[in-house]
Amino acid sequence: MSDLKRLSAMGRLLVAVQTQESELEGKLKKVKAERLQLEREDLPQLMIEVGMSEFRLEDGTIIRMEEDCDARINDKTREQAFGWLIANGYGGLIKTEVAVKFGRGDHENALKVSNHLSQDYEEVELKETVHHSTLKAFVKEQMAAGTAIPMDLFNVHPYQKVTIRSK
Repeated sequence: MSDLKRLSAMGRLLVAVQTQESELEGKLKKVKAERLQLEREDLPQLMIEVGMSEFRLEDGTIIRMEEDCDARINDKTREQAFGWLIANGYGGLIKTEVAVKFGRGDHENALKVSNHLSQDYEEVELKETVHHSTLKAFVKEQMAAGTAIPMDLFNVHPYQKVTIRSK
């Protein structure tokens, strides 16, 4: 086979594989949406209707309904949310990050950075965050303990979901 034919064949193969990948990603997106619908809406609603919080399938798989929630701090409520956390003794959840952008080959100066960051470098960023998983765990813990927290500051959206545990 000539080089040109081999190149052409491999090019066609790449196009076919990319097309297949795109189709599979589309199918996976649909399957994930269907799983979420069943996990967070359909099955919990039916379990509530029939008055069950747990049941077992014939193969021993246990399906259990649990409380869960989504929580996040958005830019609009960031200052108030951080203020509430600090005022209530949870300031340790807030992580502070300082970032300085150095030019290429400026590794030596990067190693010498000290307390004078803002004086020595223009692009200094100070960012305070609470990791989304940390916030979610904190909110769930507070809700389970019956502690009142400002749901609007943390954009808390509680929901029921089912979990599956194989035997």
